[in-house]
Amino acid sequence: MTRRICLIGAAITTGALALGVGSATAAKSKHQTKPAKPKPVSVSCKWAVVGVAPAGQESFTPGSETGDQYGSASCPAPEGKGLAHLTFNLQDDGSLTGGWWENFGTGSVRGTYVLQPSDSGTLNPNTFASADYAGTLQVTGATGAFKGAVGKGTLTCTSADSVHVSCKAGIKFTQLVPPAAG
Repeated sequence: MTRRICLIGAAITTGALALGVGSATAAKSKHQTKPAKPKPVSVSCKWAVVGVAPAGQESFTPGSETGDQYGSASCPAPEGKGLAHLTFNLQDDGSLTGGWWENFGTGSVRGTYVLQPSDSGTLNPNTFASADYAGTLQVTGATGAFKGAVGKGTLTCTSADSVHVSCKAGIKFTQLVPPAAG
């Protein structure tokens, strides 16, 4: 009889131990679930910007080697409509390098770009005729609802007068958390 009581006691102890280990393992696995990997999001934004006069000057000079351009940004959700700012630096080989920034009501996205002039729209510094550029861009940071955004893409820009510039940015965000619906 003593032996049966010991066996029953051992069985109850083993069962309780197995139940405790199983519960601990289940609880542990619940807390260690991996977050879902962000899905790439591709957007095509349009920027319409205008060259602005540098501080201390009365007007913007077409053909400047450096400068700022401000205007509008129009993108699909989750970004939407907002403001655009581009800086540019004319390189010796005719390419343009600079930074870009889009600001929306819920946050901003910024980055850098490199543009090469196309053969069809070479800028004539004497007449400031049309210019066409194509190149690449990188997303280097973001704020607000877009904090943590990472990506890269293509950029094409055209201008009839080197003052008013229209660009199309094709951006593939490899990480973008859209703002919560409100």
